[in-house]
Amino acid sequence: MDGRRRSSVFQTVFQPAHFHAHSNARRGSVSSEAEIRSALEKPKHTDSFADEENVLDPNDEAPGPISWSPAALVNASRSKQSGGKTNQQGFYAQVGGSSSTTRKTTGLGGWVQNLMQPKRSDKELPKDYNLNSIGRSNSVLTVSAGSPHSHESSASISKPKKKKRSKYGKLERHESIDWGDESALGDHDEEEEESVVSRQESSQIEMKVVDSCSFSDINEANENWNANTDYVEKLVWYRDRRRLGIIGTLVVVFLAGCSALYFSGGNEQTGNPKEADTFDATIKENIPDSNHVKEDDPIYPLPPPPPIYHSVLQGGFDGTSLKPLSADDFKNIIEKITPDADILSNSETPQAKAMAWSLEERTKYNIEVPVRVGVRYALATLYYATNGDKWLNNTNWKSGHECLWNGVYCDLDANNIVSVTILNLVTNNLDGSIPEEIGYIESLQRIELGSNQLVGPIPQTFSRLYELRTLSVSDNQLTGEIGANIDGLTKLTNLDLASNRFRGHVPHGLGGIPTLSYVRLSNNRFTGAFPTSFISLNNLHTLLIDNNAIGGTLPALIGMMKTLVNLRLHKNDFYGDLPNFSDAILLETAHFDDNFFKGPLPQFGSQRLRELYLDKNSLTGAIPISYGGHPKLQILSARNNDLSSTIPASLASATNLGVLDLSYNKLSGELSQNLSQLTQLRQLYLNNNRLQGSFPSWLGSMKNLEIAHFNNNLFSGDLQLGYEFENLDYLTEFTIEFNQISGIVPEDVCDLLLDVLTADCWGNPAALDCPCCTKCF
Repeated sequence: MDGRRRSSVFQTVFQPAHFHAHSNARRGSVSSEAEIRSALEKPKHTDSFADEENVLDPNDEAPGPISWSPAALVNASRSKQSGGKTNQQGFYAQVGGSSSTTRKTTGLGGWVQNLMQPKRSDKELPKDYNLNSIGRSNSVLTVSAGSPHSHESSASISKPKKKKRSKYGKLERHESIDWGDESALGDHDEEEEESVVSRQESSQIEMKVVDSCSFSDINEANENWNANTDYVEKLVWYRDRRRLGIIGTLVVVFLAGCSALYFSGGNEQTGNPKEADTFDATIKENIPDSNHVKEDDPIYPLPPPPPIYHSVLQGGFDGTSLKPLSADDFKNIIEKITPDADILSNSETPQAKAMAWSLEERTKYNIEVPVRVGVRYALATLYYATNGDKWLNNTNWKSGHECLWNGVYCDLDANNIVSVTILNLVTNNLDGSIPEEIGYIESLQRIELGSNQLVGPIPQTFSRLYELRTLSVSDNQLTGEIGANIDGLTKLTNLDLASNRFRGHVPHGLGGIPTLSYVRLSNNRFTGAFPTSFISLNNLHTLLIDNNAIGGTLPALIGMMKTLVNLRLHKNDFYGDLPNFSDAILLETAHFDDNFFKGPLPQFGSQRLRELYLDKNSLTGAIPISYGGHPKLQILSARNNDLSSTIPASLASATNLGVLDLSYNKLSGELSQNLSQLTQLRQLYLNNNRLQGSFPSWLGSMKNLEIAHFNNNLFSGDLQLGYEFENLDYLTEFTIEFNQISGIVPEDVCDLLLDVLTADCWGNPAALDCPCCTKCF
């Protein structure tokens, strides 16, 4: 203790809350130059009054030679008015603390608030001054001899201490501020000044300030204080902004994760049979797809359009004359087709545009048949509704006879009157919705609008097209459900709604159309169960409902449909056992892949079977020997199942087999040499099984082989490929890694320059020497 007063409001950590306390204290302190001067120039008092003034203040320290500077005087005043006290070293400390500093918070809110509290670290404070020493005095106060402290006030002059090199020497400081005594910290240079104290009259007290700090310096120091306060507030804001950014990022990530879990969980189906799959679902989902690509859906061949009867069209539009039609007659006919007056009164609608065109055409041509007025109006509505000006081919549209318009075909009806029977605008850039007015062309037999940009539902007025045989609107963006708008079309034979966005159940009413022979509903969003009413369709030869969400079990009677030729049910949610198709003697293609079928492989009685896809199910058991009895079988794919036992040698009888994919199963045993008779084989996938024995040396007899995958099996022994292997000119992929094969890959194999050649040729020594492998394992 050196006896100097050290009441500094900056002893506490430099926080924004202290700025407000400092400002409030300053408003009641002796801060102006006039007030300080008034305090210094007080009149002389008597000893009794002096004794009264010398009463110890609660904030005063032990008696001693007290030295003051103006800055210290201001700070001392602030200390008293803010209710603070000084500690033993003379530094100011708030009595009891404030609510902001003493309150403890708990819970999530408390965690966030504590996170936002400034840390008590000098690293966040300006580095150009020492807060712990501001307000200390370098000046002295002379006291009269009668003072209790006169014995310690002898005049003396001490030599200045030698300056020490500061480790903060490179920091810039505001020289306008009186930083006071900084010896307590030992962090910077210190140079003390000593004042000369002379004894004067015993009844007088004279204060002499011998500090270099003037009143103007105090005001300037206050200005610098405010500037540094703003600077520190900015530092605190930048720090808090970073913390707010971190908290905001965490909140966004948390919400995104919750959203992902919610939406992914919404797609799960209760009672999904895949959950009961004994095969590892994760492994099955990670299995890559096969390289072989399915053929396109079979398209029903349509007869060519009828020829245009030019003799009927010569000399006028109509072969018979009924009566002249007025403008009112035209309007009456149009209003029966489009009864909504608001639509016709709005000049921007396709219907209003088509009516205006029809009335204009009445003055150009002799149109005397009311039915033709409605047909032309309906066709014009389709033109305007689908942006006809931008069709790829709109030749003759809205000009001349409608039977000469591109895509419109006519024929003679029973009354020898020309009627529109075919509307074929496939791949013509139709963009819009199909208008209801098309349903009033009751003579239509074929509507073919596939491969366009049509949107919206199929019009309900299509139920009026009693003569319709073909409805093809595939490869569009049509939506809605199908039902009453199609169920009543009793002459319908071909229905193609594939590759749209139709939803709902496949209507059972389609099973009540006995003429149906071709149904293609692939690549939509149909749900529900398989429509059992289809079994009664005695003329149905093609049923393609793949790539939907249709579930349930297949009725056993489907295997008894003798007219069935093409059946594609893949990529749905079917489960249960597959029925046998012993009575489907005309069946050529059967696609059951990517479902949840289980049980043994089905039997087929057709000698015309060409394609059999059973991939990605949970089928078990052995491969039936009868599969070799299908001489026309070209594709047999049963990858990614739980098949066991051996590969039957009877498959060699299917001499037309081009693709054999039995990968990712549990097949075991040795390969029969009879399989070398499959000379038409192009793709052979036997990888990821438990096949064992020596590697087949007869592989070179398959002259047309392009892909051969034998990896991940239990083949052993030396690699013996035979001299015929060098004749596999079409071979591009050959994989034999993860086996127990040893030896050397022959140079004949390297000479083939394969795109993919992988083997167990990694390590020293390697199990298999392969100088030309594209990848070693």
